[in-house]
Amino acid sequence: MERPCAIAVLVSWSGTVTDGTWHERLLRLLRPLAAQGWIALGDDGPPSIDSAGGPSGAALFLVLLSPDYLVSPACLAELQQVRQRHDAGETLLLPIMLRACAWRESVVGDLTPLPADGLALVSRDDPEEGLRQVERGLRCALGRLLFERIRQRDAVAAELLLFCSCLAPAPVPESLLTEGLARVSHPLAAMAADRSALMAALAALEADGLLARAPQSGNLQVHELVQEALPEQLPAEELTARQRLAIEALVTAYPGQEPEHWPLYEGLLPHALHCAAWIAKEPALQTAAAASLLQQAGTYLRQHGRYQETVPLFEQALSIRERQPGPESAETATSLHDLAFVYRFVGRSSEAPPLLERALAIREQTLGSAHPLTIATLESLASLYLSAGRLTEAFPLFERLAPLAEQVFGPSHPKTIAALNTLALCYERQGRVPEACALFERALSLSEQAPQPVPSLTGAILQNLALLYRNLGRLAEALALLERARAICEQTFGPTDRRAATILYNLALLYKDVGRSEEALPLLARALAIYERSAGPDHPLTRRLRETYRHFQQAHAEQ
Repeated sequence: MERPCAIAVLVSWSGTVTDGTWHERLLRLLRPLAAQGWIALGDDGPPSIDSAGGPSGAALFLVLLSPDYLVSPACLAELQQVRQRHDAGETLLLPIMLRACAWRESVVGDLTPLPADGLALVSRDDPEEGLRQVERGLRCALGRLLFERIRQRDAVAAELLLFCSCLAPAPVPESLLTEGLARVSHPLAAMAADRSALMAALAALEADGLLARAPQSGNLQVHELVQEALPEQLPAEELTARQRLAIEALVTAYPGQEPEHWPLYEGLLPHALHCAAWIAKEPALQTAAAASLLQQAGTYLRQHGRYQETVPLFEQALSIRERQPGPESAETATSLHDLAFVYRFVGRSSEAPPLLERALAIREQTLGSAHPLTIATLESLASLYLSAGRLTEAFPLFERLAPLAEQVFGPSHPKTIAALNTLALCYERQGRVPEACALFERALSLSEQAPQPVPSLTGAILQNLALLYRNLGRLAEALALLERARAICEQTFGPTDRRAATILYNLALLYKDVGRSEEALPLLARALAIYERSAGPDHPLTRRLRETYRHFQQAHAEQ
């Protein structure tokens, strides 16, 4: 970053030996900022020394309070002079408590000193903690001064800086301004929508070193001094208004949940999560826009398998939507459906069915049974019942689902093919093997001949049909299908994906069935390594794989 003209900082202290050590330690906090060009550091020492322009030239005047300071007539005279300038807005007077003293009876008695808890540095069990508080307070004071300087010269640029400062301490994508801020109802929108005006404001901030813009990406980085200082200095009502603006801009800038938009949203995600933390704490921020932001961020995390992080976002979104727009709204149905989905991946499957049952009822009422979203919820609920072994509840839903999907999407659509696949699984579990076999074979044929085939779906059907063939004793056919499923899975998801491990496990069992036991053991070893890494050593499936691997090892050793 380019450095602005340095802010003059003057340190005033008693000049006594007793205070000297602490005075030096305070200077150590400031010298890095001076070396970086942010401040011009003066050390007033005894008041007769005129450094950095003396009190009249300092934008920030630090007074190191101690009994020695407060009994010095010269120090008190200087302090009185600086206090007058402070009251006139000409300088910022910041008291720092070196040693316990009667500072409340002095001219700075109504100011808030550092450390922030009011305990003098010398009086502490842990002086380093006090120094950390002082350092943070000093940085915040400098951030305020830097902001005030730009606001006096360019109010629009200052407003833009304040907007960016209320976001996460991460690069701010330019799209948040041009696609988000520019399209909300706020005075800054006109500037953000006008390319030349936006560039002029950013140039002003860059010239003062308060913000840097990456030439290629356009990402913006607010200087940490400003980022630390500004949000916490705002009055509560103004901070809430700024946070609402950030939320609205993020929601508006949302590029969509399609994979091609993921790189764009990756840059917005830290700011969305930053806002999510506000929303959880502040009821005044729990609006419809906030629920949308939580849903958007949660959807991105869910799509990337970050389910534990997704849950609190979806739960908060649902809580908001239950209140507004209401418990029977389409938005609430979306939150119910999506939360149920992630519950299945975090070990809370038992909590998912009531959510999906509500979502299905809402969508059937508001959208009708043949709407794609209703069908998606019907499929989710049916699959959940199936995975929980509730076949008597799953089967009628799947029998409804398959013809509905074919009616709405057509016979070659992946949703229709998936519905046929899961209905076949239901038939198989009910012992209706011939019907299951016929449905699997039809689903596989449709999937292979689909205009836009989905390899992962074809692979799943291949595996299901292979396992059925194995149970029927059609081992050669089963092996051929499972080898195809393995190739598709490893190409689609990679050789270390858990889905690949499941196929490796089933393939090892088939190899053993056909007398190729020597080929089965390395497959099980690979499957076990994948599960230990992805699911953990104590996951039930990992333990099952480990036990199977031991049996295979023992059998192989006995041959």
